[in-house]
Amino acid sequence: MKNIQPILRFLGCQISFWLKVSLVGFVLFMLSSTLSAQEKVFDQANQLYNDGKYEQAIEKYHAILNAKFESPELYYNLGNAYAKLDELGQAVYYFEKGKKLAPDDEDILNNLSFVKNRVVDDITPLPEIGLNAFLNKISTQLNVNQWAKLAVGMSILFVLMFLLYHFTYQSLLKRIFFTGILLAIFLFSASIYFAFHQDNYLKNNQEAIVFANEVTIKSEPLDKGENIFLLHEGTKVVVLETVDNWKKIKIADGKVGWIKSDKIRVL
Repeated sequence: MKNIQPILRFLGCQISFWLKVSLVGFVLFMLSSTLSAQEKVFDQANQLYNDGKYEQAIEKYHAILNAKFESPELYYNLGNAYAKLDELGQAVYYFEKGKKLAPDDEDILNNLSFVKNRVVDDITPLPEIGLNAFLNKISTQLNVNQWAKLAVGMSILFVLMFLLYHFTYQSLLKRIFFTGILLAIFLFSASIYFAFHQDNYLKNNQEAIVFANEVTIKSEPLDKGENIFLLHEGTKVVVLETVDNWKKIKIADGKVGWIKSDKIRVL
C-alpha cells in the first residue's frame, strides 16, 4: 500500500490540474462566445443607424449595455443616435460617458462640443485658478484606470532599471540606469497621486445631465422655494448634496440651487 499511495497522490494532482485547465478553458470559451454575440449585436445596431432607424439602433445599443458591456465606441454611437432624434440630454449624457472612458478621443470631444452648442443654456464657466486647478487639469488627462496602468508600468520599469544598474559595471551606464530608477520612482508616485486625486475629485464633484426640457431651480429643497434660475435639457451640473427627492447642484458659473432628482441623470 505504501508504494501505491504516491501514485494515487500523483494521479489526484494530475486530475485536479486538468480539471482546473478545463474549467479555465470553459470560462474563456464562454467569455469569447459572449463577446462575439455582443459584437454581432453592435454590428446590427450600426447597420440600423446607417439605415436611419435610430430608435431601433438605440434599442440594440442598450441591449449591449444591459449585458454589462461598455466601451467608448458604444457610448459614442448612442450619443450620435440620440442626437439624430434631437434628444439632447441623452446625447450629451452618452458622449460624456464615452469621454470618461476615452478622455482624448477626438470624435467624442468634437460631437460632444457640437451637441453642447445646441443646448439652450449658454453658461460661462468660472475660471479655475491656483494649485488645485492645475492638479485637476493634469489628473483629468487620464482616467483612474489609466493612471493605475501607468503606475504598474512604472513599477516594471523600476525593477528593470534596478536590475540593469545592479548587474552593470560601467560607470556611465550605471548613472543612466540610476537616473532611470529615479524617473520610474517619480512617475510611479505621480501616477498613484493623480489616480487618488481624480478619484477624490469625482467623488466630491458628481456630475449629472439635465433631462427635463426646462426646469426651475429652487433656493431650497421645497416646491414652495424661491425660483432662482432656469435650466434646460443637456446642461451639465455638479451634484453637491441630496435631500429626499431633491439634489443641490452647482452649474459652471458658480450658481447653486435645488432641483428634483428625477430631472437629472447622474453620470
